[in-house]
Amino acid sequence: MKTRVSIITFLLALVALLGNSDGASAKEWTINERQDQLMKDINTAQKKKALTDKEAKGLRKDLADVARKEAKLRGKNDKQIPIEDKAKLEGALNKVSVDIKRLALEKRVDVAKDKANAAEDKADAKEDAAKKRK
Repeated sequence: MKTRVSIITFLLALVALLGNSDGASAKEWTINERQDQLMKDINTAQKKKALTDKEAKGLRKDLADVARKEAKLRGKNDKQIPIEDKAKLEGALNKVSVDIKRLALEKRVDVAKDKANAAEDKADAKEDAAKKRK
């Protein structure tokens, strides 16, 4: 019973702590801030060879498409973007973000597979050399 009370007290304290919204919540990004950050992410990933030049170029094109759509929407609506259109822009930015991560992770997996195959080939070569000596 005492343990149960301690657990409940702990959970209540945790909920109170997590529910506290005194600036500890996630930052609300504007569309332009997200575009800027995604461009930085693309540039960084390309420099680190996590993205090929072709992949980076394609992602930049996708971001440019979003920027064009945003500019068109802002022009139509006195610089205000309607909520439903903002959601579409956010969705397009989400896709670019996911693509950056996906492509970079694919490279990591490919590198790991290459290393594993190289180690396997080296072990096979040692085994073959040992058989030839016998």
